[in-house]
Amino acid sequence: MKALLQLLLGCFLSWNALAGIPVVESLPTFHVRKDSLTTELGNNKSLMHLRITNIEFTSQNVQQEIQGTVNGVWKTFKMNRWSEFDLEVEPGAYTFEFFLNSNYRKLHIENHKIEASHTQWIDLLFESDEEHYPVMVKKPVIYTYGNDQACTIALQPKGTFTFTYPNYQDSWKGTAHKDGSFSIGSANFPYLFWEGEQDLSALLSFESGFVVRKEEVISFLETKLNEMGFNQKEKTDFITFWGPIMSQSNEGFARFLFTEEYDAIAKMDVQPKPEGVFRLYLLWTPLVNQRIDIAPKAQVMPRVNRNGFHILEWGGSVVPMKEL
Repeated sequence: MKALLQLLLGCFLSWNALAGIPVVESLPTFHVRKDSLTTELGNNKSLMHLRITNIEFTSQNVQQEIQGTVNGVWKTFKMNRWSEFDLEVEPGAYTFEFFLNSNYRKLHIENHKIEASHTQWIDLLFESDEEHYPVMVKKPVIYTYGNDQACTIALQPKGTFTFTYPNYQDSWKGTAHKDGSFSIGSANFPYLFWEGEQDLSALLSFESGFVVRKEEVISFLETKLNEMGFNQKEKTDFITFWGPIMSQSNEGFARFLFTEEYDAIAKMDVQPKPEGVFRLYLLWTPLVNQRIDIAPKAQVMPRVNRNGFHILEWGGSVVPMKEL
């Protein structure tokens, strides 16, 4: 099928050449084909009308959503039957990342500008790559509970760091406090923070986990985090981050990785060895309109060990469903 589509595209380009129409040898991945003044938008608004131009994708017409970030803020966009979606913004410069599905590389655009009261018609062309599909390892945070316990925490992510705070150089060395905060010199941090990028497509499995509808997101998270023994601060931090992301989809699939399984994301070494380490990683997959028959086995939630010096970490990723 893919070979046939490529042949048809080649015939189309050949016909254009014969007709005297310039042929583009290499199509751009992000192309503004039209930019015009739209006075009814007002002085503080602009509109981007985006469409996916991959022939092999649009011909199947099976996916209704696309995920991405706009200046670092994660969003889910609804597409129409022609694989088009709109983005209303304030005038200015924007950095985008779009994730179509696991058959394509992410599309990254930096410093794209749009003027006030303007509408842009933009074409997106995704590069095919079935073997490499990096996704963001989003907001892993580490709480360190100790009675002014001096310690060193080292991470070995499977992919690459994209951001750390406080700054990470081989390890974090400091002092763990009773409230879970961590001090380095005179600076105190409520938690240690890192993000990264790696290929998580191999972790996508529907054998165990939970199907969660939009209206159930908050109650689902509260119930599961209570079962795990999260305290109120930990629950609030987790839900205020993941609640808005999960609620962007009408339905999704949640699967948790616990402690040892977390090594597939990043290994952790803590010295001296704590009495307890609890690590929780959420894999969230929005379910699109080619709904498959999912009947997962419900996961059993382990509980945090709160005895003595202990560590709690949580993070997660949005892992789009592979086309079936």
